[in-house]
Amino acid sequence: MAGGTPRTRQGAAVVNGNHTNIVCTAFEDSIFVVVTQYEKLGTLVQVVPGVSADGTSAPTYTTRVLLGKDEPMTHVFARSLGEKICPKNGYKPFTLAVALKDWSPQVLHATEELVLQNKVW
Repeated sequence: MAGGTPRTRQGAAVVNGNHTNIVCTAFEDSIFVVVTQYEKLGTLVQVVPGVSADGTSAPTYTTRVLLGKDEPMTHVFARSLGEKICPKNGYKPFTLAVALKDWSPQVLHATEELVLQNKVW
C-alpha cells in the first residue's frame, strides 16, 4: 500500500451475549484495531514487536497503555493479538482500542477470532 488510502474492514457478532464490533484499519506503517462492546474506543494500547536479545528465539511484544485503564488483562489481550497479527503483517506495530464488558478467556478468544476474520493485513 505505497502511499495509498488506508484499508478498513469491519464486522460484528454477539459474543457471550454482548454485541461486539470490530474495526481493522491498515495504514502504510501500522495497524489500528478496535474491539468494543460499548460502541466506544475504550483503552488504547500500543503493541510493538521486537526481537529477542539473542535474535534466535520467538519475537517479543512490548505493550503500553496510551490512554485508559492499565489493567493486566488489557496487556494479555494485546500481546495475544500481537502474536497473531504481527507475523502476518511484516511485524508492523499496531494500536488496539479495546472496550469489553466481559474479559473471560472465552470472550477474548472469540474476539481474537473475530479480528482475524476481518483482517486487512
